[in-house]
Amino acid sequence: MFEGHANLTERFDRRVKRTRAAIVQAFGEIVFTAKYSDIRVGDIVEKADIGRSTFYQHFTGKDDVLITSMDWVLVGLASSARSTVDTGPLEEVLDHIWSHRDRGRNILTGATGRLFAKALTQKFEEAVLTEIDGRDVAFLASPVFTANQLSASTLSLLQTWLSGAAPAPVSTLTVVLKRTAQAIVAAAVED
Repeated sequence: MFEGHANLTERFDRRVKRTRAAIVQAFGEIVFTAKYSDIRVGDIVEKADIGRSTFYQHFTGKDDVLITSMDWVLVGLASSARSTVDTGPLEEVLDHIWSHRDRGRNILTGATGRLFAKALTQKFEEAVLTEIDGRDVAFLASPVFTANQLSASTLSLLQTWLSGAAPAPVSTLTVVLKRTAQAIVAAAVED
């Protein structure tokens, strides 16, 4: 009886993952061919070949799909706040952003920019709290302040870089983002 239940749960989990992946993939195909403001849930549903109710079982709307599809980018950027993480994931994300810089400039502004900034702040807060976990460290102010500062700093550097106002190779920007994040975290904790 329990073995059958486990198999059923595993099949259900795989189906959920496949459906979510189909939605994210459909969104990814659409987002590179249309303006974000023109994308409708109906477009995603049609491209993913699923029903509208199925879409809403997995996502709250296109903004939710956007943030989910960019999770690896957000995690990579937030890794700059962690001293124990190597720069590989950050450099990989920056390579990706640079190779899609035309879209990157658009995503980092307007409504999508606000969504991205909010999600990045959440990822930075998680990274900072993980970084200090188990250590006898106290923040001078709420970790949310530090996460907001990290997010704003990172977005400012990315926007300057993507606009061409301050050209730099990916390797240099990786070092700058990492050092900046480490300095912000160090300034936010009591000695």
